[in-house]
Amino acid sequence: MTKKRRDGYITVTFTINSKKYFVYGKTKQEAKEKERVKRQEIAEGLYQKGRGITVEKYFERWAAAREGVVSGATIRKQSFEFLAISKTPIDSAGTPFGKLKLIEVERQNIKDLQAALKDLKLKNGNPKYKTNTINGMISLLNHIFGDAVIERLIAWNPVKGVKPLKRTEPKARDNIHRALSIEETKAF
Repeated sequence: MTKKRRDGYITVTFTINSKKYFVYGKTKQEAKEKERVKRQEIAEGLYQKGRGITVEKYFERWAAAREGVVSGATIRKQSFEFLAISKTPIDSAGTPFGKLKLIEVERQNIKDLQAALKDLKLKNGNPKYKTNTINGMISLLNHIFGDAVIERLIAWNPVKGVKPLKRTEPKARDNIHRALSIEETKAF
């Protein structure tokens, strides 16, 4: 059964083995294609309930499962990092990364997130996050998505293969902590 919702999306409802399934699409063609894919996944035994979970909701579940396994400080640090990740808009529509469905995240979304984090600025114009911090955030996502693969919520880890950002900030020894030259020592 095909039905148009008030928000403009097309809903396709179908039944297999007395269970109802729903798919949504912006167009009738997109909804029918999603129905075909879902029917195929069900037939092949690949479909799992709960696939509509967002990245944000999965992180909450993931973090809760780590309590007692890692220190509270680690969980707080990862929660703080993930909060920054999840609120970062990754497209022109301003969609926050955390609102994406776990199953729909693609490698390009990770690259867009990486670029968005790099482009964030403080009020004074300085970058909000240093390169190492952004690379740490992407590493955290790699861990989260890796566990989602193990739980069979997703087939592959979209973070795999995303290269870390090259460090652009000068090293501390180059601009802060360094030995004084002979001339500077004499002047001092």
